[in-house]
Amino acid sequence: MKNFLIALMVPTIVFLFSCNNFGSPEYTVTVILGSGISGTPAAGTYAYKEFDSVDYSYGSLEGATAPSVKINGTAYAVSGTLTMYNNAQIEAYQTDIRGTWSLILTDTNSSTTISQMDITLSGASLLNGTFMDSQGNGGEWSVAADGNILTITYSNWFNTVLTGTVSAMTSGTWTGFESFGTWTAAKK
Repeated sequence: MKNFLIALMVPTIVFLFSCNNFGSPEYTVTVILGSGISGTPAAGTYAYKEFDSVDYSYGSLEGATAPSVKINGTAYAVSGTLTMYNNAQIEAYQTDIRGTWSLILTDTNSSTTISQMDITLSGASLLNGTFMDSQGNGGEWSVAADGNILTITYSNWFNTVLTGTVSAMTSGTWTGFESFGTWTAAKK
């Protein structure tokens, strides 16, 4: 009987060790990098033991220093340390505002809408380019070196300048027409 129990226990112990049931569990970190982003860890999937520290740091290849970084869907700083307690996904990307937006300009003094139009931002870079609106006016747009402050400058429409943030890209302020106000936008 004793030999029978030993014969039964040896395969069970071998099985348990082969399944890695002893020691620290392993977790994975999946890294997804958007266009124009560099940093560490690079894009891919990595295995770490429980309680390992994973240093991460990301920046933009185009010169903006503030890409968006999300860990498991929550916004984090562009660099830091992640302690492994479970599987994680790191996403780093530079917000791409190019495309067509529905834009509404409201006059602050009268609280009336002075213009409602579509505006299309285009260009080879995530940081600057040209635009044209549905009324035939246009100019240049740019994102500041911090990667977040957006300026849209009309070249042919009453010296109108719109300012906002890339992270919100749904509202901001404007000046022009010898007046000022707020703007709102929604991606089409």
